[in-house]
Amino acid sequence: MTKRLLTQKEAATYLGMSLRKFQDVKPALPVPMPGRMLRYDRLDLDAWVEQQKQGGEKVRIERMADELVKGVLN
Repeated sequence: MTKRLLTQKEAATYLGMSLRKFQDVKPALPVPMPGRMLRYDRLDLDAWVEQQKQGGEKVRIERMADELVKGVLN
């Protein structure tokens, strides 16, 4: 049986990216677990991949624009 909830490192590996890239991209919100642990739902990661396939470029451009606006306003 495959685990549904993954550690941050496992989630990064699942998506085929480095841990640093995973932390920069933030493809999904973590699921809080007892004991202050955070896990990533494999279904959320799969949904992010589908999003990237269907318009990821638009999403990336919007994120970049948001970051630029934040930088200008701060």
